Amino acid sequence: MPSKPPAARDVSAELRATALSKLSRPYSLALRLRIAGVDPGLIAECVDVEFEAIEPLLELAEAKLSTLLAGGAEQPSPGVVDDQ
Repeated sequence: MPSKPPAARDVSAELRATALSKLSRPYSLALRLRIAGVDPGLIAECVDVEFEAIEPLLELAEAKLSTLLAGGAEQPSPGVVDDQ
């Protein structure tokens, strides 16, 4: 089983789920898939980015999730379209 990402540790499941729901769809989906143990290549396909972009996207998503868990608000990122 893969280890949980840093922002997913030591946080109640409910709090984490609430924070994930506040992220824009690409970030939320990418993190949820990674937490579920999905292969990075498949995550890239699911969020419609090139394979080479998935790690930077996940790192940015983690940073945004950490901000939300610390009580901040997600800031929009240039170039990321939220198609909700």
